[in-house]
Amino acid sequence: MAVHHILVLFALSKLDVEGMSFQQTVNRELVYTAVPLNFRRASKVCEQLGGIIAPLKTRMDDMLISAIRGKNDIWIGGTDREIEGEFRWLDGDLLNYTNWRQGEPNNAKGDEDCMISEGNRRKQWDDRPCHIRLPFVCAIDVDSVDSSPVETR
Repeated sequence: MAVHHILVLFALSKLDVEGMSFQQTVNRELVYTAVPLNFRRASKVCEQLGGIIAPLKTRMDDMLISAIRGKNDIWIGGTDREIEGEFRWLDGDLLNYTNWRQGEPNNAKGDEDCMISEGNRRKQWDDRPCHIRLPFVCAIDVDSVDSSPVETR
């Protein structure tokens, strides 16, 4: 599915296009993609849009992403693939704000290196295997917006 990137010029607006939802805040655009992809593929889609899988660096970020994605589990932009147990956002920052579910992260079966935000009523984080397919939210700095088509297959 090819999706064209759309720049929304309002301070806060929302638009749904072919499985993608665009939400722009003051200095970044959030693109929710309902098409489930593994973490690597989701990251590539976000890179093609000029961003990264959304990091949830503050409680406000967490609440905004929760409102956008509804009840779906989604990828969030953190991983401990480089150093087990040391989660970092894809931009390299360590996690200062966290919202882990009790007992998490636990690296179950030695194969949970990517972060999700759960869509249940608690809306907390968990570590999961990077190969599973989930929807995701890309965070794009408004200055880096590109209007090129994006391939999600």
